[in-house]
Amino acid sequence: MIVNPQTLRGIYVAFNTLFNKALTEVDPLYKQIATVTPSTTEAETYAWLGDIPGMREWVGDREIQNLTASDYTIKNKDFELTIGVDRNAIEDDKIGIYNPSIEMLAQSAAMHPDELVFALLASGFVEKCYDGKPFFSDGHVVGKKTFSNKGTAQLSLESYIAARVSMMSLTNSKGRALNIVPDLLVVSPALEAKAREILVADYIGGTRNTMQGTAKPLVVPQLAGKDKAWFLMSTHRPVKPLIYQERKKAKFVSKTAETDENVFMKKKFLYGADSRGNVGFAFWQMAFSFYLCLKFWTHSEASSAILWTQPKRWSSRKPSAPLRPWHSSTYSTTKRMTYKGTSSTCTTPSALEQASPQGWRTRSTRRSPSDMSA
Repeated sequence: MIVNPQTLRGIYVAFNTLFNKALTEVDPLYKQIATVTPSTTEAETYAWLGDIPGMREWVGDREIQNLTASDYTIKNKDFELTIGVDRNAIEDDKIGIYNPSIEMLAQSAAMHPDELVFALLASGFVEKCYDGKPFFSDGHVVGKKTFSNKGTAQLSLESYIAARVSMMSLTNSKGRALNIVPDLLVVSPALEAKAREILVADYIGGTRNTMQGTAKPLVVPQLAGKDKAWFLMSTHRPVKPLIYQERKKAKFVSKTAETDENVFMKKKFLYGADSRGNVGFAFWQMAFSFYLCLKFWTHSEASSAILWTQPKRWSSRKPSAPLRPWHSSTYSTTKRMTYKGTSSTCTTPSALEQASPQGWRTRSTRRSPSDMSA
């Protein structure tokens, strides 16, 4: 095949069509727990986050609800994933071998919000929300009361009922019930069987299951490794517990001019996708979490852990599979924590990175192309 502008244009159109088709075939999970909000600038401030007022009988003049303005701001980030196609593959008319790479690129783009949202959820014990406290905290102040939306109990019928009661008992600053009813139980793959037993089974231990159907189980692969963590959420309201802020959807792009350095120096035609956006917390009242591991990760650490793909997560041995060129070596540190008479062992990363299994990363430097030929 002769490499000329017409040929390259045809390849781009074919790849772009393949990319967009694969993009629509993915069904991500993040929309079940995160409200998608559009963004038009580099950052958005969510001043409306705060107390949740309620209606009252209109007697006399209107009562103006003087809501405390929140300064909770979510700054957009740039993300990208790039692959390189060798010039010889085009000249030898073997461009079809790259079709699976384009499809995987699209799937990675579609699943990337999942990685961001569930990484933030996993770090909710340390990352702060609009009131200046960690999203999952026992120190949320509303009016003259202090509320908690976290615990350390293992998932069981009893702890599920306790969490459900706690969420349904929340009030606003005037002491009025918020009428929050949880409807989603988010768990890691290790807790799937237990979650389904509590929410789906007719009987538990020979006794009629009174909690059957009170919520829907959601098993999240990105939470693998956090086997003791579970999250109860209310997701049927206009605002969900988390926010996915979308500045620019993933778009297919290319760099294939004969004069481009990557073509002239390395015989590589570059194709990729990039997007802009970020994630944040909404109302803590919409979520309750239990996590036995008391070494809580930051969002950066949780992102790296969720995106890790070695067969044994955070193995104490050096990874057997080769890392991508822009990865750094990752090892682990095992620590034992004691809290209020109970102890738990947590294996935590000591050299964390910002790359996903498919190569998505925060775009702080120039792209890092990888040859993904089949």
